[in-house]
Amino acid sequence: MTYGVALYKQRCGACHNTPSRSLDEAPLLAGSTFAQKWLSRPAVLFQKIRYSMPQDNPGTLSDEEATALVAALASGSISGKAPAK
Repeated sequence: MTYGVALYKQRCGACHNTPSRSLDEAPLLAGSTFAQKWLSRPAVLFQKIRYSMPQDNPGTLSDEEATALVAALASGSISGKAPAK
C-alpha cells in the first residue's frame, strides 16, 4: 500500500488534490461518488489509470504502478478514510 500512496503523491496528487482545478478536469479520488463509479469496478479503474493517466502523459504508468494505485485507492489509504461501500 505504501508504494501506491507514494506513487499517488508523486504522479496524481498534483492534479487530483489541487482545489483550484475543476472537478471535471481532475475529480477527487475519494468519497461515495468515486466509490460507486470506480471502486465497484476495479478492472475498469485499472484500465483508466493505466492507459489514460496521468492526463499530461497518458499511458506512462506500468501495470505494477496502476495496480498499486488501484489498491491504495480501494483501501482508503489516499483519502485517509475507508471507501464507501
